[in-house]
Amino acid sequence: MDAVRSLLTWLPWSVSVFILVSIAYAASGWKLAVFTAFSVSYMLIVGLWIESMNSLALVVVSVPLAVLIGFAIGTLGFFYPRAERAIMVTLDALQTIPAFAYLLPILLLFGFGVVVGLIAGILYAFPPMVRNTLLGLRRVAPEVIESGLMSGATATQLFFRVRVPSAARQIMLGINQTTMAAFSMVIIASIIGGASDIGWEVLSAMRKARFGESLVAGVVIALMAMVMDRITAGFANRKPKETNLVPEPIYWRHQLNFNRRYGRLMPLFY
Repeated sequence: MDAVRSLLTWLPWSVSVFILVSIAYAASGWKLAVFTAFSVSYMLIVGLWIESMNSLALVVVSVPLAVLIGFAIGTLGFFYPRAERAIMVTLDALQTIPAFAYLLPILLLFGFGVVVGLIAGILYAFPPMVRNTLLGLRRVAPEVIESGLMSGATATQLFFRVRVPSAARQIMLGINQTTMAAFSMVIIASIIGGASDIGWEVLSAMRKARFGESLVAGVVIALMAMVMDRITAGFANRKPKETNLVPEPIYWRHQLNFNRRYGRLMPLFY
């Protein structure tokens, strides 16, 4: 957490803006890029840039960990039906328990601190990844699996080169939902983290009954969440590139022939 925070706060704001806008443009085009530039400009104008980067550091660390844990558990449930039943019961319990209930056992085990908020964010964010991983792996068409088997793929190759790419869209939707769940824990994690981030700014302003300041800081969280939601959704909804499955002939030559009917040059392939 310290390394990520130091990196994000050390980078000049112009570099961070350029990176975020470039990612947004690659995900969903110029409209999202303009909205991202507007959102980042708002963080600069209201003077909450450092706090925004501290909150982003929490998401940057917690989301990859939650994605890895969720993907591993979802894969385990896909291959072992008995484990899946236990996993689904656990997920139902985790998603039913209120968010504040996560804080009590974590506080008893680890005390106050930034890492405690990180652990709470991971526990709250990984269940959507598990469900989407299971759903995506189940929806892979049997014809695709048979094609991989006929190609001589091993069990590892069949999973990582056939099943996972075929379920990539559903897995990306799981990453989208995991990111949103991590953002929803920013304010709650600030209660036990006590760090100088956006969640702490909202919480401290509300304690002092400064609702205007809390609203300004809350808009920052909303803009960050919308930007990350649109970026991850843009990558999830991207259409795969079409590939030409027709092999090119080994020997061929061109012969130019004038077609009087259509008035153009047409290549004839042999």
